[in-house]
Amino acid sequence: MQSKNLLILARELNISVIRLRSILLYMLNDLNVAADKLSTRDIYDVIKSIDRKNYYYTVPEDLCSILFEQKAESKSLIPIDQVVEENKIVPYTMREFINEQKVSGGGDGRLSNNDIFRKNIFSDPKKVYVVKRRVNVFLNYFFIYLSEKSKRQIASLPSDGELTTFKLLDDVQNKTSTRGRIIGFARNADKKLTPIVAFLNGKISFLSEIFSWPKKKVEFPKSKTNNGKQMNFSISLEDCLNKNTYGYLNIFLAVVEKHNVDFEVVRTGKTISFMVTTNAFVINLNDFLTSNLTSKSAKRERAYQFGNIGKAGEGVEKTKYLEFVPQEMVGFLKSHCLEKATVFLTSGDNPQIKCYTDYVMLPLMFPKEMRDAVVRLANTNGISTSRMFMTAFQASQIFLNETDLNIAMGKMYQMMSALDTVLTQENKSNKTSKPKTMVDLIEDILHSKKSTQQANLESE
Repeated sequence: MQSKNLLILARELNISVIRLRSILLYMLNDLNVAADKLSTRDIYDVIKSIDRKNYYYTVPEDLCSILFEQKAESKSLIPIDQVVEENKIVPYTMREFINEQKVSGGGDGRLSNNDIFRKNIFSDPKKVYVVKRRVNVFLNYFFIYLSEKSKRQIASLPSDGELTTFKLLDDVQNKTSTRGRIIGFARNADKKLTPIVAFLNGKISFLSEIFSWPKKKVEFPKSKTNNGKQMNFSISLEDCLNKNTYGYLNIFLAVVEKHNVDFEVVRTGKTISFMVTTNAFVINLNDFLTSNLTSKSAKRERAYQFGNIGKAGEGVEKTKYLEFVPQEMVGFLKSHCLEKATVFLTSGDNPQIKCYTDYVMLPLMFPKEMRDAVVRLANTNGISTSRMFMTAFQASQIFLNETDLNIAMGKMYQMMSALDTVLTQENKSNKTSKPKTMVDLIEDILHSKKSTQQANLESE
């Protein structure tokens, strides 16, 4: 880039000399653009030359380069206002989200300002701009934020000309048959309650025209079991969009729907997960066999909803079916249950997958602040509250001997706060590896304590 006089520079930038002066002032006062390449003296000299109407003043080469770079970059930016309008987002909600990002500075698992937001000397300083190629990423983070704020688990919405009930994690489609799952409900700019859908193509958005597929979903009777103990299953956003286990998740949701099921959205860094709480259940595998159906369309819909059961609707021998799908379903349930669940497959003409836990409820009374602290830590670490309490109780043995255990629960709140502080400091200092969870930290402490005790015994 060669140096240019003011008139030529303004003409090539397609702006007036007066506009160029405003841009240079903005650059000087509000932006730290290429501070390592420019001196403020260069900018001051150009501004003074404009004030003196010395339009043939030669602008330094480095400053010309920065101006043209900023001009080119300005074409790749889009104002947030436009994104809000095009996606029917409530402006106030978007402002709250952006303010959260600015306060955090992109830290604490949130967006990096440099990653998504961008200031430019050719843009309006009163507006916030997003890099165009990152708009979908930005919207995904926004709708994840909105999903976490939403407390609604169910809604009756118009679909294909009639009112239909939709729930969290329901399998749905848009008008072009793109498939996805409902991850929340919120009001759009038109004040209409609208589902937030995470699509299999990776995009998250409001879905104003929603379609259930199949139109009439298969319903199953409540499984007969005498075990009413509750279990918590953690379903991540990645699990919701995993094509390999999409059918297994649909089977799980279809079966537990008739039980006392509850959903909770948990924010974990930049993403979310869903805590699904239900009691023991039984999956009757024959209910899902496509070979039991006579209609080709029914077979196709069953296979579409629950996966490759019977080779996309064609009849398959039960033996082949039992050798493949059920074992993977057992593994899916075991890997997502946060308690120690017993999951096993029965054989015979009526094969079943049974899922239950031996955990028992222990009624205890705690101060509200103690309960809230443990629940918050459990949510942050993506584990159930019951496991968090057990972990905390294990940790109490680090600091207390057996005679003190009767007051251990009373000291839990202070202990958990201290551990939370240590965990935060460790994760801040260790930026290269995967962040530790509270469970990782306590296991490290327990391992260190055992090693110390072993060393002491050996020295004796």
